[in-house]
Amino acid sequence: MRDDLNASLGMDSHLAYRKVNAWVLQKTGNIEPAKPERLVNTLAGEQAIKELRNTGLASLVSYYNWKEGHIPVLDETGFGAKVSLKLDVADLEDLAAVNNALAPYHLRFTIAERNLEFIIIKENR
Repeated sequence: MRDDLNASLGMDSHLAYRKVNAWVLQKTGNIEPAKPERLVNTLAGEQAIKELRNTGLASLVSYYNWKEGHIPVLDETGFGAKVSLKLDVADLEDLAAVNNALAPYHLRFTIAERNLEFIIIKENR
């Protein structure tokens, strides 16, 4: 892919690791797996209570990682089963409010430095 990008756009791209701050999702206790039910994801909606039902924590992480300008978000819980969460939070960018909403589910975000891989794209000179 990088070779195609370089050739077609006259760019120089490569992979490099950078130390950056990230929101890191962590367990604070035992996480309850979801009961089998219909899948729901209202994170991007206008509802007062955001809901993830019968989906993986990857849905929460992806929500943030797709937001333009948001720092990287990582899931370090090691929890692979599906979850059901109801988050009563007005602003999903308010870390303290999000953590208060996640607390009953034994989850929290911290801001921590991580060494992450990025694709670096530069103009050929």
